[in-house]
Amino acid sequence: FKWNLFEARSVLGGRLANDGSGHQIDLGGAWIWPNRQPRIRQMVKKFKLSTFPQFDDPSSTRIDGGAVGLIHALSLSLPPENIRLDSPITKITLLREGNEKEQLMKVETRQGDSDRSFLVRRIAIAAPPKIVSNLIQFDPPLSEEKQEAMKESHTWMAGVTKVSLVYPSRFWTKDMSNMGLPQTGRGLYPAFQVYDASTKDRSIAA
Repeated sequence: FKWNLFEARSVLGGRLANDGSGHQIDLGGAWIWPNRQPRIRQMVKKFKLSTFPQFDDPSSTRIDGGAVGLIHALSLSLPPENIRLDSPITKITLLREGNEKEQLMKVETRQGDSDRSFLVRRIAIAAPPKIVSNLIQFDPPLSEEKQEAMKESHTWMAGVTKVSLVYPSRFWTKDMSNMGLPQTGRGLYPAFQVYDASTKDRSIAA
């Protein structure tokens, strides 16, 4: 079947991203759990990606070069003409109801200064419900109950800021990482988790 992937940003990966300085430090999601994620395990094996245990928590696994490497490998295995970057979806219109072969929808996207539309039979949206509610118009509108649920939904880790500090060398021990920092006088935590983000070959200490 024919398909298109519409990505609103100029790069693939969503919240999987490395630092912009070339240190290969995950600034988004960093871990996989192969024993509990068989499909991820299969993809890592298929694309021959190197992995290693989290230094201070061997129950977690990291991908050498950053988790976004899985996205890069997957995208290289797909036809490039089907991947449309800088193409946020702005509206989805139901033109005809029916089964998988009869249903028809129009997807409208914005690409630079121009708008484009595509006719599709199925669509999968991979974005937090709250963002979808704010940025995509549906015609006919979704039910009030569904709209309210999307607006009130919590986006996992949305309120978290991830900061990586790079040092000339590792000076810390295992018991110094993967722990919460003490409360401040106001009862607020400046950080709730600290962990070793060094690269597999230890060339970058973070």
